[in-house]
Amino acid sequence: MTDPSPDALQRDANAVERATQLTTDSIRRLIEQQAGENNQLSLLSIAEREDLIDEVARIIPAGNVLSFVMSGIMSSRDREYHTSGASPGKSHLNALFKGLSFMRDNMMYQLAFAGPATVLAGYNMLLQLAGGDPEEYLPDGVWQFYVEFGLREDAARHQTETLAFQRLATQLQATETNQLAAWLLATQQLLRDYEDLLGLIWEEHARLEAIEEATGLTGLRRQWQLQRPFAAPDVNTNLVTYRQAQFEAFCKMHLSQVSQEQWRRFSQQWYLPVKQDELRRRQRAYMRQLSIHKYLEPGDYSDERHPIPPEDRSIAVVYNNNYFIVPVPSGQSPAIATLMWQQANAIIGYGGQSTAEVDRVLTQAPRQYQVRLRATLDPDRREQLERLRKASIIINWDAVHRDQPLTYIRTGRRGVGDHGLTIFRTNASTVFDFSHIFFDGPWAMATAEILTNEAMKSLALLAEKPPPTEPIAAVAPLDLRATPKFYNAAGKISQNINYVSAEYSRPIELLQETRQILLKRTRIRLTINDLLVLYRTIYNPYYQQSDALKRTLERVAQSRRGAVLVRAVHSMIDGKRNTNPSLLIPIDASRYDPKERIFPSAFRSPLPDFREEHERLVALRSSAMQRKLFGSNRTSIEAFVSERQNYLGYLQAFSTVMQRYRDIATSGQSMSATAIRLIAGLPGAAQKVVDGIPGQLTVVNEAIKGEEVFSNVGQVVPNSSISRFSSAKDDNDKKVLVWGIMSDAHGKLHITLRDFRQPVLDLAKEGHSEVAQAVTQDFLTGYMEGLYAFADQIQLIMTTDKRRR
Repeated sequence: MTDPSPDALQRDANAVERATQLTTDSIRRLIEQQAGENNQLSLLSIAEREDLIDEVARIIPAGNVLSFVMSGIMSSRDREYHTSGASPGKSHLNALFKGLSFMRDNMMYQLAFAGPATVLAGYNMLLQLAGGDPEEYLPDGVWQFYVEFGLREDAARHQTETLAFQRLATQLQATETNQLAAWLLATQQLLRDYEDLLGLIWEEHARLEAIEEATGLTGLRRQWQLQRPFAAPDVNTNLVTYRQAQFEAFCKMHLSQVSQEQWRRFSQQWYLPVKQDELRRRQRAYMRQLSIHKYLEPGDYSDERHPIPPEDRSIAVVYNNNYFIVPVPSGQSPAIATLMWQQANAIIGYGGQSTAEVDRVLTQAPRQYQVRLRATLDPDRREQLERLRKASIIINWDAVHRDQPLTYIRTGRRGVGDHGLTIFRTNASTVFDFSHIFFDGPWAMATAEILTNEAMKSLALLAEKPPPTEPIAAVAPLDLRATPKFYNAAGKISQNINYVSAEYSRPIELLQETRQILLKRTRIRLTINDLLVLYRTIYNPYYQQSDALKRTLERVAQSRRGAVLVRAVHSMIDGKRNTNPSLLIPIDASRYDPKERIFPSAFRSPLPDFREEHERLVALRSSAMQRKLFGSNRTSIEAFVSERQNYLGYLQAFSTVMQRYRDIATSGQSMSATAIRLIAGLPGAAQKVVDGIPGQLTVVNEAIKGEEVFSNVGQVVPNSSISRFSSAKDDNDKKVLVWGIMSDAHGKLHITLRDFRQPVLDLAKEGHSEVAQAVTQDFLTGYMEGLYAFADQIQLIMTTDKRRR
């Protein structure tokens, strides 16, 4: 264990400084050598180059490894790399991680290191120094590389829930076999059409952008989002074919409204053969990038996506804690429905004991140890495991109750972390658990809609037909029993940290009204997410533990160990009371380029005085109302109106800042994206020890990713049955809260909060899991109740005038 004494910390700081200097000298020598050989370097000025060298050396003090990687960039700069082959960027990043391994036990560097994002930022600095093109070294975009290095652990999966299938099953009084068969049909249909669907999604983004750019039309993406279909109208129509036809009609309708000159400009941009060739190349690259027909191979520093051959594609079903493999049939025929029903019937009829053991351990073990753990299994078990990992989708048919947070529902059997999607059944819903390597929030929600609709169509079809009478061979589950050697190896590996989760739902009407009042009276445009973010930036000082939580914590504190745990919770809350939280706000990058997927935008409120201004105005209004001076004595109301103008200036500034953040992010230039891409450098990571105690050096982490994830996927389309959403956490321990936000089709705002704060985790690990959950729930409940009180106060501020009340 690392020695936290001041002397040890000073030694660590000295070691970081020496490594930083070694790295700086190594890069400078390489640059001087290349300059002497008249090799072309980047177009940076000498001053810019020196600053860049200092920055990259500070955040990745890996000695000669950086010059080795930079030399590789220079020597391969003019080569051609094909997207079907391995990218040199992957090997470069692995080399950088390996070069940093000597810093693993350095406390000073641990405090500054923000995980894979830091290494990726440093790598882009090297690319800029060497004059390398990021497109060549990161061909799938920055985010794709980041998720494979930094969102591969079990907590890096996000969840979505739908309700419609269970409603239909109840209405039809569907048998359990019919229900499982319907999901088998839906998932095999998705797998068969998946890459065609990806190609269509890419074309929708690309063509709508081309139309808007050539014609000046605006808002086409939003209009298409509101009417794009997630289901075909009947069982005989393929979704991709139907959606393609609907999209063609949508484009034709809008293009019919433009002038001939605008149409000519669009045609030149879109239909020229050379342009079409380029578009098709980019489309194929996107389809390859996000294909679900791949499994993940864990490595020391990243996961590799490996293609699943068509003949090996399958779906796994969990039933009675056993895994069954269902091959995906090639082609499409009416006989597939019979085959899937027979498979479902055989699985449900299996009565053997569970043979699944290794999956529980592997889902919790860090990915970097997976290869070593799996190697302890005998060859037969490894072959069985290989069959499981080639199942792109897992259906967990062991039903649980819906009345618990999504993140607890998804703790059922869920494979070993090598696949893209797990589907869980509850008594009243379907929960989808998505790997962030394959799915981002918006695409995950669309996939959940598509699968739910397809399963409903299949269920209705099966209900109209009598059960098949043809027999099917008995099914056998995978044998995933562990060996003593496996358990012995697993016992030496620290498991991934657990987390606590809470949820809260409330009608969104009051927030919508607040937006409308602001817009109508002042023309200030605040989105629902702006209000959510604004209140989050001022919430910490307002939060007070509820009386119920105080009593609960008092009971825990009656023991000596409990008192220590409770003091840590209080210290955690008090320590954040006057902080301005740094939020990572994921923004859809499809408008900029679909392959970029997500632009992470780190946001810290630039208005530190807003809370005091808000409180001052609320107090002025209250004083004026209590004294009943409206209409007679003008002093109080005039002071209130005057102060309100300043207050509105704050709101207008916040609205402008948030809009600017969205504009910058959707152009690929957010603070986080620029840090990763190195459009702007990062502050130095190494700092001096002050009075022998290191500060919490989180500057790099905040610049790249923030302290909290604040992910709002917006309001679902009308008639959607999506009801809940929970966001994902990246793999380093500096992210403490993960907010997952959505609004359903019935006007209800739902928030899921995943809590990784250490004092809360310690409570859970010490046997107080219900208390830990109560701490998280209390914090979320306080936020939601405070948010609505805040919105109500804004309304009162805006609707108070000089007339007598």
